[in-house]
Amino acid sequence: MGIAELANTIMHAVSDPNLQEIASDIGDKAIEKYTVNTPLEGVEGVGLSAKVVDYIINVRQQSFFLKISRFLFQLDDISESKRLEFRKQLEENPKYRQRVGEVIILTLEKADRLEKADITGIVMKAMINRKVESSMGLRLISIVDRAFLDDLVWLHIFIERDSITNNGNILEAYVCEHLFVLGLISFGGINGGDFSGDSGGNIYNLTSAGRAMLDIVFKEKLMQVMASDLQ
Repeated sequence: MGIAELANTIMHAVSDPNLQEIASDIGDKAIEKYTVNTPLEGVEGVGLSAKVVDYIINVRQQSFFLKISRFLFQLDDISESKRLEFRKQLEENPKYRQRVGEVIILTLEKADRLEKADITGIVMKAMINRKVESSMGLRLISIVDRAFLDDLVWLHIFIERDSITNNGNILEAYVCEHLFVLGLISFGGINGGDFSGDSGGNIYNLTSAGRAMLDIVFKEKLMQVMASDLQ
């Protein structure tokens, strides 16, 4: 099955009323099918090389299907009416179905953390529930794809503010730089500091994408737990 076919299949699954059963079945089958039980002890030479390759392939395949399963689990609590509405949208616009499906598949395939699959599912749920425009939703998925997750979680400090003045006491400079590159915050100039002549630090403003990420993703328990772990 190629990317195009897999993209279409995953989008059909997203709008299927038996989604939870599908997600669970994918996860179970991934563990069952791609688990290598043969030990490496006693295997040498070419046989050892082949076995290592088998392990690598199976781990990658298992990881991919587990990420698909976790993505789908995030979509379980969508109402039947919204799910049917989304299915109709997919049927009427096959180009949109293909585009979104390919973005999801490629994002999940490249994800370096399983939590990225959860976040991608959270954004997809918001798109289906019309809590975010499709263009912004796809932008957020692209940001998740490129993000170093431990830095992304620090965006939570903007939950109750639209800007910060950072002199190194709020966020490390490299975290701000990464959030800036991702398009979640913008540079707003340099704070004038105080009468001692010390700079107050750089001013960073939350962008529209940053606000959307907070409103959609950071209200979920997953991100709240990850943010609390930073304390």
